[in-house]
Amino acid sequence: MKKRYQNSKTIVIQCVLIIAFFMFAGCNLSTNEEKLVSSEEIQNIQPIDINSKSTNPSDPSAGPGYNVQPFMIPENIELVLETSTPLSSNYRYIVFENKAGTRKYILIRYTLQRSYTNYYCYSGQIATASGLASLAEMVQPNNRSYWDKLYFYNNTNYTINLISLKAKILYDDLYKGDFEVPIMRITNRTITAFQYVLDTGAVARRMHINEKFGWTDSYFLSLPYSLRTMVYDLGKSGSSDASDSTQYNPKYGLQIAGNYYCGETIIWYFCNAGIKIPYKGSMYDFQFDTTGEIGDYFQDAGLRYDYDPAANKWYYMRPNGTIDRTKWTTPKPGDYLGWYHHHGMMLLNYDAANKTATVMDGPYPVNYWSFNVADQERNNGTTVFIGRIPANQ
Repeated sequence: MKKRYQNSKTIVIQCVLIIAFFMFAGCNLSTNEEKLVSSEEIQNIQPIDINSKSTNPSDPSAGPGYNVQPFMIPENIELVLETSTPLSSNYRYIVFENKAGTRKYILIRYTLQRSYTNYYCYSGQIATASGLASLAEMVQPNNRSYWDKLYFYNNTNYTINLISLKAKILYDDLYKGDFEVPIMRITNRTITAFQYVLDTGAVARRMHINEKFGWTDSYFLSLPYSLRTMVYDLGKSGSSDASDSTQYNPKYGLQIAGNYYCGETIIWYFCNAGIKIPYKGSMYDFQFDTTGEIGDYFQDAGLRYDYDPAANKWYYMRPNGTIDRTKWTTPKPGDYLGWYHHHGMMLLNYDAANKTATVMDGPYPVNYWSFNVADQERNNGTTVFIGRIPANQ
């Protein structure tokens, strides 16, 4: 996968140093300010070396597919609770459950930030080194399904009269900046003693994206299914083989030729949505030798458009490799967006006036970020193209 700056922190430091909880300035989850990735930073993106896996069975990074690196691991989870009555204790659990039903309990310790009549606001983070270690374990190969079932656990004898619960996951130093995204949002609930409340995080992530781009729910739900499912995975990190997902469509897969997790992650979402990549032998054949090969498939199928920075237009690339300047398009959410032979992404939003693409990639973690397409084409000499998916034709 063609990205990332490695965090200078080691996994050990992440699991040991952040033990004490931190008090927040307020009770709202902060909004991650949009950061454009410069062309200079893009040039320095380093691939993950999946050919240097540990041979030590006791090494937690050992396993098929990839070695876990610090940037793949969440830094922390932040929780904000708003209630109409005071809480009986200052800790609760967030619980992750994998496909097999195994659970990881992560203790969140919080403090009262402010209160007035019938209103109490608490905020906190992971309280223990073991909790941070459990969070890191979910990034290990074949642990991907832990992210898909999430509970808030009221581990006390007391009822919570909940107004709002918001949780977000934090990553440090992705593309020279932090990345954070909501993973849980529950409102107006009475949570009884020792009750588990399930929340997949779909609503939290959808509302986050809608607020970011000024979209309505109806607009979001009209977007291609492959795009929506990737939005619902924002913040999740890692990949698995069939034993942790499905027999014919593993979550991204682990046995991949070369360092091209980025493009293959996007193709997984296409396959999962029933979009068969042209000329591939199987609906579930989402392995490629290079990211350029993906562009070639779209070109051969007559579905590729290349960006021209001089005209600020996306011109049709004929199957014979020539450009048709009488035919162009505007990128649409859900299209495949590639840097030929460099990186594969899914388009989330395109601002033609500012020549800015907001894209999603993954899987370490599934995230979004923005870059200037004209700068990328001119300064790095990379062909920027889109592969048009059937839903956008």
